[in-house]
Amino acid sequence: MATESFPDIFIDEDPQKALEELNEALQGDSDNAQWFCQRAYAHILLKNYSCAVDDAKKAQQLKPSLPLAFMRTGIAEYHLKLFESAHAAFTQGHQLDGKYTSHHPTQYQTLFATISCLFHCPL
Repeated sequence: MATESFPDIFIDEDPQKALEELNEALQGDSDNAQWFCQRAYAHILLKNYSCAVDDAKKAQQLKPSLPLAFMRTGIAEYHLKLFESAHAAFTQGHQLDGKYTSHHPTQYQTLFATISCLFHCPL
C-alpha cells in the first residue's frame, strides 16, 4: 500500500492482503498501536481470533487510551468463548471512549452498550 494508512474499508476488501501489508509495515514500525489494532481486525475477519487478541492487546499496551483496541479484543475473545474477559474488554473500552468524546454517543459507545446488554439482559 502506497500510503501508511490501513482503513477498515481496505481491510474489508481483502483481509489477507491487508494482513500481509500490515505485517510488512509493522516490521518497520513495531510501536504503531493503530497498525496492531488494524491487524487485529484483519485477523478477526480471517477468523484468527487468538492472533487478533494478541494484536489488540499489544495495541492496548502501546496506547492504553485506544478504545478501538479494547473493542477488537472483546470481539475476538467473544468468538473464543472467553465471555468474561470479552465483557471486561468491552466495558473498559466503553469507559475509555466516554472520556474522550462529547455528549454525543460515538459508534464505539453504541456498540459497547449493545454488547454489554447482551451480557446482562435476559433473552
